[in-house]
Amino acid sequence: QLLNPGMRVVFMSGYSDDVIAHRGLTGASDYLTKPFSPGALASKVRAALDTRQRILVVDDEPGIRRLFASVLESGGYEVITAGDGAEAVRILQQHDCPVIITDLAMPNQEGIESIQTIRKDFPKARIIAISGAAGGSYPHTAKMLGAHAVLAKPVSPEDLLATVRQVLSGAASG
Repeated sequence: QLLNPGMRVVFMSGYSDDVIAHRGLTGASDYLTKPFSPGALASKVRAALDTRQRILVVDDEPGIRRLFASVLESGGYEVITAGDGAEAVRILQQHDCPVIITDLAMPNQEGIESIQTIRKDFPKARIIAISGAAGGSYPHTAKMLGAHAVLAKPVSPEDLLATVRQVLSGAASG
């Protein structure tokens, strides 16, 4: 996947769950335990090909939105963008977005307020909060309000993609 990040991969193994858990693949939708039937393999491959997770990126800076969208699209995700929390909530009312990546400090409706609204109105959504305010209380507050992960700006493409994968798999980070 390093050469082609958008390529879909189905992992399969005959190793025990303990060995696989150490690699972080248990419970992953792209993992198949051996032995498996031809039907199970076909179903897993079809799901991998059909699934393109949609991510909503919310940031008041157009350059950041474009950068994050580019990184995420190269990772095989579909991306919708919003300039503030109020726009994000309107988008969520019309589109299913399993993951929301939101800046915390924005005009109009800040990320903290957006997290509260999203948790209440879209409880299944997974939230990644991103903040450029080093040392502030925003990241801690975001976690307390239900963000699944918090990242500090600047964010490397690798960290962004890794965090999205962790959040989608049900694992939370920093």
